[in-house]
Amino acid sequence: MYFEDKKIIGADLNTFQVITNPSLSAGKADHATYSYSKDVSKVYYLGQVVPNADPKTFTAIDNGGVYSHYYGKDNVAVYEGPTPLPLIDPKTTTILWYPIYEGCGPSHYIKDATHVFFKYTIVPGADPETFESLINGYGKDKRGIYNGLQFDSTLPKDFKPACDFG
Repeated sequence: MYFEDKKIIGADLNTFQVITNPSLSAGKADHATYSYSKDVSKVYYLGQVVPNADPKTFTAIDNGGVYSHYYGKDNVAVYEGPTPLPLIDPKTTTILWYPIYEGCGPSHYIKDATHVFFKYTIVPGADPETFESLINGYGKDKRGIYNGLQFDSTLPKDFKPACDFG
């Protein structure tokens, strides 16, 4: 078994499968990127082993954007690529990455039932029930606007960050 031109050492050819979520269906897209795969004993991300991931319960997280299938989860953890993300509940996680457009950066937010995370650190005071991601590292909830981890009380609740097309 190979990923691109590199052999996946130790992969079980009889049980190996690419994880597709949603399932692949012929003729529905120009291309697809699926980063995770698994066999009977291991989960792989771009051909490298995801340590301690459970292949029986592992699934890719499809958030429908540029970062689809860069995240996955099993019954114990959420993963970005091969890296487990501490503190995030896999049963209630939602990836809030805002898609990248020309001149715009993504927001690095994820939430679960009890917390909002920015780059895997809990955002103090953020409300996961009402939190939504904006571009360029901004987010908002019922209280107002966040810039990364910081609540910014100087920005109006209807603030919309602009892209730098320069």
